[in-house]
Amino acid sequence: MDADAVEKMLQRSALGNRRAFAQLYDIMALPIYAVILTRTTNQAQAERLLLEVFLGLWERCPLYPQIRRSAVPWILAYAEQAAEYDELVPPASTSRYS
Repeated sequence: MDADAVEKMLQRSALGNRRAFAQLYDIMALPIYAVILTRTTNQAQAERLLLEVFLGLWERCPLYPQIRRSAVPWILAYAEQAAEYDELVPPASTSRYS
C-alpha cells in the first residue's frame, strides 16, 4: 500500500472527487476489513461495518486536511473505533414490543 497515494486520494476525496474515493476504496477495503475482523468474526457484520466505515469516511474526509495525522493510520483508527462502537451498542430492535 502506497501511503502517499492514499494521502492524495483522501485529499482529493475531501474536495468531493468520487473517483478518488473509489480508488481509496479499492486500496483500503481489505486493510479496513482486516481491522474490523479483529473485533468480530461474523462475516455479515464485518461486511456491513465495512460499508458503514466508508460512508463515514466519505462524510468525514473534508475534515482530513485539518488533522495532523497520516492518512492510513487515521483511516484504520476510524475503522477500529467503528468496530469497537458496534460491539458496544446492541442492534436496534425491529419491533417496539420485542
